[in-house]
Amino acid sequence: MQKIWDVIVVGGGPAGSSAARVIADAGYSVVILDKKKRIGSPNHCGEGVSSLCLDEVGVKAPQPWILKQVKGCKLTFPNKTEIRFTQKGYCIDRPSFDRFLSKRARDAGTEIKISTTVNGIQNERSGWVVGTNRGEFRGKFLIGAAGALCPVSGYFNQRPPILPAVQYKFHPDDVPLDFSDDLLQFHPREDFAGGYVWVFNRGREISIGGGASSNLAERMERFCRRMGVDPKKRIKTEGGPIPFLRKPLRVAFPRALLCGDSGGFIYPVTKGGVHGAVWSGRIAGEVISKALDGDDSYRLSNYSSRVRPYPCRDPIHLLIPQAFFKFDNPIINTIGKIMDKKEYTEIPVARFLRYFLSKPAPRILWGIAVGFAVQRFYHHSARFAW
Repeated sequence: MQKIWDVIVVGGGPAGSSAARVIADAGYSVVILDKKKRIGSPNHCGEGVSSLCLDEVGVKAPQPWILKQVKGCKLTFPNKTEIRFTQKGYCIDRPSFDRFLSKRARDAGTEIKISTTVNGIQNERSGWVVGTNRGEFRGKFLIGAAGALCPVSGYFNQRPPILPAVQYKFHPDDVPLDFSDDLLQFHPREDFAGGYVWVFNRGREISIGGGASSNLAERMERFCRRMGVDPKKRIKTEGGPIPFLRKPLRVAFPRALLCGDSGGFIYPVTKGGVHGAVWSGRIAGEVISKALDGDDSYRLSNYSSRVRPYPCRDPIHLLIPQAFFKFDNPIINTIGKIMDKKEYTEIPVARFLRYFLSKPAPRILWGIAVGFAVQRFYHHSARFAW
């Protein structure tokens, strides 16, 4: 007789492993189905996390998968001005981090099936039938945690819009930039309008990455050369789709939940997704465990209210950064001049008045207003920022 699992989790990344561990700890049977030959590889991530993310995971530095500690991050504008966000964090080896979380889930009792590609999902009265290249798996509950292209999200017509992203890794000697402030860099600029670009000093390597809706390779090459870096000297190329939401996704269904990238849990400004993944995965695991305790699938409905604090669940929080990312360099540079070398929480009134009284163009005033909105937005949601 075919085994019926209490929970089937599609995807073995941070969200899926976090959910599975909670469910297994509660004493229920759970299986993770992951299409990769090895959990975590290949990498599709910029590999930066804050200390608050480590708090969510429940560990402290040092860890074998932590490569370097950083003091925070900054926005660096085309005119070399900058805004700082000094929340301590870390550059990590993401594949090793994923395998760390996977091992914790396995040690709790989760069974993990790698090289397992989902090719069909059916909803039956008693639960779910998930078809794969390794046969069918039956379960009472289903969790989608397989990233931006998750088949469970697709089944529920909730697959998020995506932004193609790529990351080049270089030997430190081939990147002639100053990293003495120990801050990860994000570079808003008009040639990445609608997207973004970053530069991370990871200690043993430097990563330069970006996301754009079109001509990504050409934009990346141009940016690298502008930074004085020869893109041909890269030692590794990584990439993958990043959710780029315009409105929140539906994440709770009868006997099924979406978490991590599958549910669009990406921070709208930095596009960081690791913290949102482990956080939403843990909550998904808790909600389903409670439902199993009471044999009540309708208890899943409170998942939506429990994840409401995440910024991607608020339509306004999604719209504001999209406006910011579409500004041209004059607007971006004006924001930089007003906030240069300041912490994001500061409001330099004298600088603001100087630009306001100079009667700038309406579009500059609009840019300043949106920049202020982004500042307030970040201030109230910094917990999840990266």
